[in-house]
Amino acid sequence: MVSITPIYGYEGDHPFREYFEHKFVSQRLGRAKLWLGRGAEFLGLKNPVTLTSFQNLLHGHSPDGAKQLRDPSVHGNKELAWRLTITAPPSLSVLWALAPRATRARLQHTHFCAARHALSDFQGVVNAWDRAALETIEGRDRVPCAVFATFTSGAARDQTPQLQTNAFFFNLAIHSNGTIGTLTNDHVRNQKSVLQNGYDEMLDVMLWGASAYAVPQELVRRFTSGSAFGPAKRAEQGQIVKLLRGPDLFEAWQGQSKKWGWDPAQEFTVNSERKRHFLEIAQTLRNELQRGRDFLHRSRESLQSLFQPKQPQPEQSQPRTKSTKDNDHSHSH
Repeated sequence: MVSITPIYGYEGDHPFREYFEHKFVSQRLGRAKLWLGRGAEFLGLKNPVTLTSFQNLLHGHSPDGAKQLRDPSVHGNKELAWRLTITAPPSLSVLWALAPRATRARLQHTHFCAARHALSDFQGVVNAWDRAALETIEGRDRVPCAVFATFTSGAARDQTPQLQTNAFFFNLAIHSNGTIGTLTNDHVRNQKSVLQNGYDEMLDVMLWGASAYAVPQELVRRFTSGSAFGPAKRAEQGQIVKLLRGPDLFEAWQGQSKKWGWDPAQEFTVNSERKRHFLEIAQTLRNELQRGRDFLHRSRESLQSLFQPKQPQPEQSQPRTKSTKDNDHSHSH
């Protein structure tokens, strides 16, 4: 699911404050804050995203605040940026929360790559880029650059599983000649389908064959519905619950899953064994097919040698031997 929300100056730091707080990392499993977009390279931005450079860009200044990038007299009270929220399907978030560490890392990487692909498609459309033009250096120089500040997390505010990327798309269309343009709210928000389709397409490609595991939909519903499990949710209901951090949160998710009759350790082990068995069968079939190909190749060669007409062998000249008559004639002399 994706959403696009405009950000205005009168909102202060409310739309982005949480992403720079420590609890975003410790309680919501936040990851490193990254710059994306060709505009980030143009402006010389380095990861991770800092609050100072973020605020400067938001208000139309250079990252260090020394230069005005956007003309305030022209921009007026327009949108400073847009928050693009890309949320993974609930089944993927729950699978990620219950998976072993290696599988979890792969699924998280899959979500982020799909989100990055979607943002690339989005910035191309919103800046009216021509994909054909991007194939050449001259074409890339003619199109404006975009800047995103991205924040990826794994838990919702109530600490239920939720893989999510929030990307702040600054209202800066940076041209190669140094001029800075702006975008309209309608133009940006009308590209929501591009963002959604780009994410879904890449996710389908990357998940193809990547995991042989399936989480029951009833389990997904329990984790993600209005009555979902979550330490923060129970705290809202009057229970004294300390918000969990890091590994404790994964342990709580997997413990709750066991209470609901789905043991992650057992299920992933069973499915891993099943996947290994399928791979062994597939390898056996490949070996048998290769033997069959080798047999056919040898048979074809044998048949060709059997039915191919033999070429006549050239006769070799033999030295002429003297006859008895010749001998007699020689002796007569």
